Amino acid sequence: MLVKPHQQVFIDEFVPNIITGLVQVTQERGFRILVEIVGEKNRRDEYIELAMGKEIAGMIILLHYYDAGDIENVVRLVADGFPVVSTRYVDSSVCSVSEDHLGGVQEAVTHLIRLGHRRIACISFAPPAVATTSRERLEKYRAVLEASGIPYDEGLVRYGVFDPETGYEAMQSLLKQEPPPTALFAMNDIMAFGAMAAIHEQGLRIPDDIAVVSYNDWRLARYTNPPLTTVRAPDIEQGSAPARCSSTLSTGRFQN
Repeated sequence: MLVKPHQQVFIDEFVPNIITGLVQVTQERGFRILVEIVGEKNRRDEYIELAMGKEIAGMIILLHYYDAGDIENVVRLVADGFPVVSTRYVDSSVCSVSEDHLGGVQEAVTHLIRLGHRRIACISFAPPAVATTSRERLEKYRAVLEASGIPYDEGLVRYGVFDPETGYEAMQSLLKQEPPPTALFAMNDIMAFGAMAAIHEQGLRIPDDIAVVSYNDWRLARYTNPPLTTVRAPDIEQGSAPARCSSTLSTGRFQN
C-alpha cells in the first residue's frame, strides 16, 4: 500500500482505518501488506522501483495530494500489466474504488439547512494544485447551498490541513465575520475538534449559538462536549474493497 506523505498519516484515524480494512481481507487470502510512504517529487520513480523490485505482487495506492507525475507512473505500471488498485479515481485505466463522500457532504449540509441555518461556514482542506476529493467536496457544499436558494459566500470558507490547530485558527477567523456564521460544516472531525475549541473559547454554545457538523465519525467524536454531530465515512470498507479487488487482479507475477 502506498501513501502520499502529509500530516494526516500521523494524527487522524483515516489511514489506520484503511489499513484495518485491508488487513481484514489480505490475511484471509494469504497476502501480506507492506505500507510505504512515497517520497516527495524528486522520488516519483518510487512507484516503478517498488513494482520492478519483485518484492510485491500488487499495489494499492492512496493518493490525496498528487500531481501529473504520480498519475503518469501509476498509468505506466498498469500499462505494463502490474496489478494496481486506487482508493480514489485517478485515471480511466486504473482500477479504483471510492466512498460516496459527496453524498456525505450533502447529508451534512442539508441537515444544517433543515435546521434553518443560512449562514453556513465551511472549513475545507487546503486547496491542492490538482483537483482532488477536497475540491469536489467544496463544490458539493456550494451546490447544496445554491440548490436551497442560499448564495455561496466565499467569505465563509476557510482552509485547514488535517489537524486541530488549523481548524481552531479557521474558526477564530470565521467568528470575526459580521454577522458571524450560525453553523459550520467541517470536512473532517479533527478540524472540527479545533473549531469547537475556538467556539467555546469565545463563550459561545454548541449548538445553541452555532451548530457544528462534520464528516468522518471517528471514535473521539462522541467524547467532545457536546458530542460532535458527524456523518460516518466508511473508511474500513474503503480499505477492504480495494484489497478484495487487488487480490483478484494479482496474477502472482512476482510471487515465488
